[in-house]
Amino acid sequence: MDYILNWADLGWILLAFVLLPKRKSFKAMLFILCCVLTLRLQVELMLEIGHPQGMLPFLDYPQLFRGYAVYGAFIFIFLLLSKFSKDVSAYVYIAAAITMYIIAFCASSVIMLL
Repeated sequence: MDYILNWADLGWILLAFVLLPKRKSFKAMLFILCCVLTLRLQVELMLEIGHPQGMLPFLDYPQLFRGYAVYGAFIFIFLLLSKFSKDVSAYVYIAAAITMYIIAFCASSVIMLL
C-alpha cells in the first residue's frame, strides 16, 4: 500500500491521455512526468539535509503529501487550460508548460520549506 501511495500522482498521466487530444497528450504527459520526478527530488533533498518536516515546521504533513497538493493543483490547472485551448501553436504550448513547471517548482519549494 505504501508503494501505491508513493506513486499515486502518476494517475495524472492516465488522465492526460484520456482527456486531451493526441497531439497535446504526449507533451502534457511529459510535463506531468517532469513534475512527478521533480517532486521526488525535492522530497529526497529535504530528507537528505535533515529536515523531513520542513525548515520551519508549521505544517505537520509529510513532504510528499505537501508536494502532491501543490503539484496536483498546477497539473490540474495545466490540463484544464490544455483542454480548453484550441489551435495553439506547439511553441506556445511548450512555453506554457515550461512556465507552469517553473511556477509549480517555486511554489512547492516554498511550501516544503514551511
